[in-house]
Amino acid sequence: MSDETKIELLARYFEGIASEDEVKEIHQWCDESEENRRVFSEIKEIWLISGNVHKNVEPDVNSAWRNVDNKIDRIEKTKQKNNRNLFWYLPRVAAVFVIGFVLYFMYSVNSKSDLVFVKHNSSEAKKVVKLPDGSEVTLNKNTLLEYVKNFEGDSRLVKLDGEAFFDVTKNPDKPFIIKSLKSRIKVLGTSFNYNASSTLKKNSVIVTSGKVEFSNIEGNKSVKLTKGEQGELNLIKGTLEKSLNKNKNYISWKSGIMVFENDTLEDVIRILENYYNIKFEFVNSENKSIKLSVKFENQKLEDVLKILEFTLNLTFQKSSNKILIK
Repeated sequence: MSDETKIELLARYFEGIASEDEVKEIHQWCDESEENRRVFSEIKEIWLISGNVHKNVEPDVNSAWRNVDNKIDRIEKTKQKNNRNLFWYLPRVAAVFVIGFVLYFMYSVNSKSDLVFVKHNSSEAKKVVKLPDGSEVTLNKNTLLEYVKNFEGDSRLVKLDGEAFFDVTKNPDKPFIIKSLKSRIKVLGTSFNYNASSTLKKNSVIVTSGKVEFSNIEGNKSVKLTKGEQGELNLIKGTLEKSLNKNKNYISWKSGIMVFENDTLEDVIRILENYYNIKFEFVNSENKSIKLSVKFENQKLEDVLKILEFTLNLTFQKSSNKILIK
């Protein structure tokens, strides 16, 4: 995003005409670092002082300079009308601040323009990524991970779209923050599974060890999770719930091991769909309640289907992009 675009976005935000997505973008930018939050606060004060909150603003750099010139002209007229009124100084100070705001903000952004962003896309296969701080991230298929090279700044910020298992190196002085489109996680040192695909109706976190704080992207709802606990953010209802994790196969996509103990076939199929990325369909819904105990370990789908057919006396038939269960 260019300097002028950032200035325009902030102007729309303070003017109160920013869209919901633009407001979220500003909040996300503020969350990235203390420096961004400090700049935001200073710009907000400048904007309020300059009296632009309730005026019609064309938020771009050239317009900002024109507004400053117009403001100074008004100042001179005010001074001529009442040269003893001390309040004529305020608009002039505000005008100076507006100039400072434009120059300072552009300088701040430009000084960070040399940051190098690293992207990892797992595409059709799982991928293990070693981060600059020694943390290890295993990406599920079709997952995108982004971060600033060498973790420059006062936090270790990464962005995630998809599902990944994080094993985070502890560093109390530099918190590890993961942001997705709708949610975020803050952690000091722990391991957990985070599913934050932009195509899902919910984001979920299951903690393997340590402690994390899971929240919506606005930050007004959050839960603290420890080992064995799960957090789910419903993106439709906006609810955030905490519970004990009952899914023992939550990282089967990473380990390749699936263990079922007196589980229903419906539950087994749900795990298989996620692992093999294929859809199943029950021809007879009564078969959903069949119970079974079985273990699969890094086996091909064809072998798994043969085992189920033999064990349950059912037929699994491939049909276009799904498998029919008869």
